Amino acid sequence: SLGWSRVTTKVEAGPIDMGLYELGCTFDGFSPGCSQFCVMDMLWGVPRTDPEHEDCAFLKNPEYIDSRDRMEKLAKWADEGEGGDGIVFVGSFGHMFQMFEVAQKYPNVKFVHFTGFIQHLPNVGNIFAKYYQSRYACGALMGKMVNRKHGAGGEHAVSYIGSYPIGEIKRHVNAFALGLQQECPKCKLYVPWLLTWVDARKEGWAIRKLHADYNIVGSAQGTDGLEPQLYVNEADLLGIGEYSNMREKAGEQTMSSILANWGPALEYFVLKVRNDNWEMESYWPAMDTGVPGVA
Repeated sequence: SLGWSRVTTKVEAGPIDMGLYELGCTFDGFSPGCSQFCVMDMLWGVPRTDPEHEDCAFLKNPEYIDSRDRMEKLAKWADEGEGGDGIVFVGSFGHMFQMFEVAQKYPNVKFVHFTGFIQHLPNVGNIFAKYYQSRYACGALMGKMVNRKHGAGGEHAVSYIGSYPIGEIKRHVNAFALGLQQECPKCKLYVPWLLTWVDARKEGWAIRKLHADYNIVGSAQGTDGLEPQLYVNEADLLGIGEYSNMREKAGEQTMSSILANWGPALEYFVLKVRNDNWEMESYWPAMDTGVPGVA
């Protein structure tokens, strides 16, 4: 989805125009995870910097398309704003190099990429969070509760439904595994790669297949859909949700969830533009900032 948010923040240098180019299926009713909350946290971060803002609108577009034309429209809109100062937040997967091309054409607009690593332009920054910390904590919780429910010392099977086998996600899986093994050293972790961020059919098939083939007693996930946690509760397993408190919709067998509170991180960059102290950087907040967390 392509999110457009026109925001007027009254400062001496003029208003700040903010835009969000977001990947995924925001507000589709099926994905309560990262895509939806990225947009919600943008709306949270804007009034925090200044309570007077105008309007927000969001447009849907297919995933993984060539986004340069749409991104350039958003950059042009930010560049021609009332005050001339603008910032564009760009969703992560598949957009980094396209954003870099657009950023070169609009040096007055600041660009911030989620999960990116390009740092060759003065108007480009990157943002992510130390989610491995919250995943380690959830892994330890899973191990502790597996021991309590099924007996300590057993070779219990647990799964982690993976999205894409990229460095970011492997880091999360490894952190969860370390936490799990801290509490349940003999637990075995099974990780299927679904090659999607959210797909109810694939996620539902994966959790059922893992249960049938490996007799898993619990599952975490790196995908956004609710289906794995629905099955966890149906089958009386133990679950860890993704990027929202899935316990509220799935049930009590979902013990906890990874939380993504992007609001403070977005505010961090907006204030840099507002206070005229922008610098090229990668912002990497930890759990004590309130950005990554657990439900």
